Amino acid sequence: MPRPRSLVLAGLGLALALPLVLLAPGCGSSHRPPVVVIGLDGADWDLLVPWMEAGHLPHLAAFLEDARVGELETVLPILSPVCWTSATTGVNPGKHGIFNFQKPDPDGGPPIIEQATYRRATPVWMLLSDTGHEVGVLNVPMTFPPDPVRGRMISGFPFPSGEVNLTYPPQYQDEIGEYPIDYLSMTMHGRTAEELLADFYAGLEARGKLAREWAASGDYDFLWMVFTAPDKVQHFFWAGYDPLHPWYSEETAARFGTTMLDLWKRQDEILGEILAELPADATVMLVSDHGFESIRRQVNMANWFEQEGINAWLDSHAIPDITVTNGILAFTVEGKIAGSSDREEFLDLLVQAAGDLRDPASGNPPIEGFFRREEIYHGPSLEKAPDIIFYENPFFFTTEGYPDSSDAPVVENLTSTSFSGYHRPHGILALAGPDVLPPEPGTVGERIARGGDFRDANLMDVTPTLLALFGETIPERMDGRVLLEGLRPEFLQAHPPRLARVEGFLLDREPPRLSETEKEALKALPYLQ
Repeated sequence: MPRPRSLVLAGLGLALALPLVLLAPGCGSSHRPPVVVIGLDGADWDLLVPWMEAGHLPHLAAFLEDARVGELETVLPILSPVCWTSATTGVNPGKHGIFNFQKPDPDGGPPIIEQATYRRATPVWMLLSDTGHEVGVLNVPMTFPPDPVRGRMISGFPFPSGEVNLTYPPQYQDEIGEYPIDYLSMTMHGRTAEELLADFYAGLEARGKLAREWAASGDYDFLWMVFTAPDKVQHFFWAGYDPLHPWYSEETAARFGTTMLDLWKRQDEILGEILAELPADATVMLVSDHGFESIRRQVNMANWFEQEGINAWLDSHAIPDITVTNGILAFTVEGKIAGSSDREEFLDLLVQAAGDLRDPASGNPPIEGFFRREEIYHGPSLEKAPDIIFYENPFFFTTEGYPDSSDAPVVENLTSTSFSGYHRPHGILALAGPDVLPPEPGTVGERIARGGDFRDANLMDVTPTLLALFGETIPERMDGRVLLEGLRPEFLQAHPPRLARVEGFLLDREPPRLSETEKEALKALPYLQ
């Protein structure tokens, strides 16, 4: 379960009695074998291990034989822009300031797309660029517009509508060939399943082609590439895979029973092609931003508020507007009476009600974690965060609902999003390379069942670990830790992790306000319709 993180690099240099040398960025930099991060959005061991054991994913299975593996705890809300930004910066959302695909217009207009210029922490590729390393960044979510890296970059979604330049340097866009732009909206409304799948594969192939070319080029010290097709196919086609899903039938199984596996087989082939192009001494990290599971039951937020008596309480109390979110849902409770004196009382009421909520069909609680923002975030962007952030137990998903309908607060999955699968709090982590310890004994499945080769690894640990592999300074304001238990003692002795202040790592000032013309360009369809 996601939990609050310490604001210090817990265990950094202490687990192995290593000294902390406070040096300026770049001191002691030297050429090292390349480090490559391959992001598999939405990858989950519960899917991958059985498929590997059945022989369906041979390239992934071969890589993992020599890799240390584990679960990777995510951040909240469990949503790609939030999670990947925490992974690439090493800080919690209260510091980097990204909480969704979109953000409110401060001038009261329609929501506008979040973009990298509103990220308040420096990503790892800029830290490495600043210390002289050649980098390549491909399709990492929440990276438009692209950063001025020392190397090349192709932004990941979301993008504003219309023509965009998604590369750095800008002229590189003319060289990349056919490259589908991954716009924000994800919906099956007005589109066939076959059309949706064609888009997923087109994006997968375009990114796979560039990833292979980059890996083969050899002109890099660091690569971070993300494939988002697995996440997309699991959102829309889980019902054909899961016999216990309410949408499952002989027809859906015949049409879509292998749809997720088929895409993963192609993803596995692309992974094998990338790995084959990398130098033998490369360090490779596989990472996902979150896990995945079936949606079988639905929580209707508005119906719950009405039937729990929360709406009646609101009729006689003064609160400011309160935002409650699981990432996709952004449910805003508008104050019925002007004032803010009862905000804390309302949040107490809401947390208690969430703990009491039960599914009448099973008696199980639909909501696993329900947090005030102050419990899980720290930093200068705290006030930008939603008031309540939550995530559901397995097999549940929350929608807004309709308080004037006859639907109960918890019902069979009827969601209009077309989603039959949704995010879970633990993704995957695998690490292999010359400076990485060999894995613990056993198969991948056995190691994962024992808790993995890492201890309590978190998405925020990715960036400090990468900086340690390069021997570069780790900004003291990072929240993550170096995964010392994955690295060879002789490497750590020769390259002890170094913690120091890095000027400009966190941007404490607010970005400039957008003009009306700029805001118009950033309007787009919502993530879901």
